[in-house]
Amino acid sequence: MSDHGRDDFSRLALPHVDAVFRVARRLCQSDHEAEDLVQETYLKALKGFTDFELREFGIRPWLLRILHNAFLNRRARSMRAPRTVDQIALDAVAVESPASAPELPELDFDRLDGEVRQAIDNLPDEFRIVLILWTTQEMSYQE
Repeated sequence: MSDHGRDDFSRLALPHVDAVFRVARRLCQSDHEAEDLVQETYLKALKGFTDFELREFGIRPWLLRILHNAFLNRRARSMRAPRTVDQIALDAVAVESPASAPELPELDFDRLDGEVRQAIDNLPDEFRIVLILWTTQEMSYQE
């Protein structure tokens, strides 16, 4: 890539690094993983910048799409990787009865924010990213 192309990339993409990091941190729930994901996103964006066509929404949706794809790829790789499980966890699963239904807790408005955050965190990735981008980045569905 020419210096001119790198200058254009820097001018267009770098102002959005904080927004990309906020979304990455929300997806990863870890600053360290989010930093790695942002670096991967910007590296992929820099490599693909020659094919990028600037549109009315600007570069941010493109960066966030790269971020989202990188996140999903990382998640898929980690799901395929072998994991260790300790004996206590295995014993706990063996003791639980699938026929017993858990009791529903009473609604506690003091804990509601935490419960909403946990519910969002438990959404499938494709729904969670849309909700995060809509609420935190004020992006439209089209973006």
